[in-house]
Amino acid sequence: MNKTLVVKIELPEDIAMLIENDEIIRDAIKSHITKEVIKKIILIAIADSILKDKGLTEEEVMKIDKIIKKDIRSKIENEIELA
Repeated sequence: MNKTLVVKIELPEDIAMLIENDEIIRDAIKSHITKEVIKKIILIAIADSILKDKGLTEEEVMKIDKIIKKDIRSKIENEIELA
C-alpha cells in the first residue's frame, strides 16, 4: 500500500507555475522524484546494514560519512572544472 507524502520545495516562480499548470510535466516530475527517493533509500538501507554488520561506532560512521561526502564534492567540482 502506498502513502502520499507532501514535500514543499522552493522554485523560481515561472518554473513553479509551469509545474502547477501542466499535468504531464507534474506527473513526470513526481515519477522521477519517486524513483530517485526509492533508489537513495535503498542505498542508505544497504549502507546501514553493512555498517551494523561491521560493528562500527556512530563516531566511526560519521567519520566515514564525511570522507565520502568530501570525495563526492571533489569529484563534482573536478567535473565542473573540466566542462
